[in-house]
Amino acid sequence: MFSTFKWKKAVGVTLAVLGSLALLATIERQRSIRRCQRIVVRIDDGQPTQRLITADDVRRLVTSSEAGPVLKQRLDRLDLKALEARVRSNGLVKECQIAADLSGTLTVRVWQHQPIARLIERRGLGNEADGYLNAAGEVLPLSEHYAARVLLVSGPYFDRLPNLTAPRHRALVELLKYIATDAFWNAQIAQVMVERDGDVSLLPQVGNHLIGFGAATEPEAKFRKLKIFYKQIIPSKGWNAYSRVSVRFRNQLVCEPAALPAKTNPPNL
Repeated sequence: MFSTFKWKKAVGVTLAVLGSLALLATIERQRSIRRCQRIVVRIDDGQPTQRLITADDVRRLVTSSEAGPVLKQRLDRLDLKALEARVRSNGLVKECQIAADLSGTLTVRVWQHQPIARLIERRGLGNEADGYLNAAGEVLPLSEHYAARVLLVSGPYFDRLPNLTAPRHRALVELLKYIATDAFWNAQIAQVMVERDGDVSLLPQVGNHLIGFGAATEPEAKFRKLKIFYKQIIPSKGWNAYSRVSVRFRNQLVCEPAALPAKTNPPNL
């Protein structure tokens, strides 16, 4: 009796496995004869009004003539990996995943790069003089749809540099990340200017002074000193009291007074 029970159990398990395999085969067979009926694009980050790339841009990449026909094509004949690579070829796309379901829907999920700064006025790069910079030091193309409100970066340091991914640029990229992710400094610093030797100057949103930052190292300590200037000195002296502020040297905060306006003699009456 015990052997009969074991035998029935084994038969039941076998039938269940065979049934599952048959179901999978049926699904795969149905998938192979299904055709792509529609393309759904999902951009998984960025506000709808702040996207560097749009769903229409992605759809055009997927259905471009070079990719071959997609709509009405049998799903088993679509090279999804190749389509993903085509979408990733757009410099604003960070990642792409494409999947097809039994209804004939091709779902394209896209993650866009997040810029931390915008490079301007680079020389020696032709039409690519301007571009966004991401946290990895990669230079991204500008968007046709949206201008990201990010830090402006300029100076001869960036001339003829296609990207900032090399280790020697790491400190500078980290400095830009520091500014971009700090609410106070992201609101206060308008532009970062870098000389050919890497010397950094900052241009604030408010005030007529220039900030001498020096090398792009020790950002925490340097911004801590700079915050003393804004929180303690400016309230008592005023925004126009200084023409230059330097935090380049360790344990020093140097403020250079603004030149007094020249006095004019009263007209002879």
